[in-house]
Amino acid sequence: MERNPADHVLDDAGARRTAGEVLAERNRARGIAIVDELSRITGAMADGASATPEEILAVADRIAELRTSVTFTGLVAGA
Repeated sequence: MERNPADHVLDDAGARRTAGEVLAERNRARGIAIVDELSRITGAMADGASATPEEILAVADRIAELRTSVTFTGLVAGA
């Protein structure tokens, strides 16, 4: 018995990720990278090193970008 072609379309549609899912995954990865960077900086500071203003500003910029992206993702997902 041959399968209905519409079933293939429905299977493919279920496997595709929505724009909101793609953006959320990207945001999660970016958030993890920011936490890793903050952990590295605070670990270095705990060992007596200091963070440069440029390092701190770079992380702050990445946090601001992530915040904007998270807001946009919510709009795309209809949240």
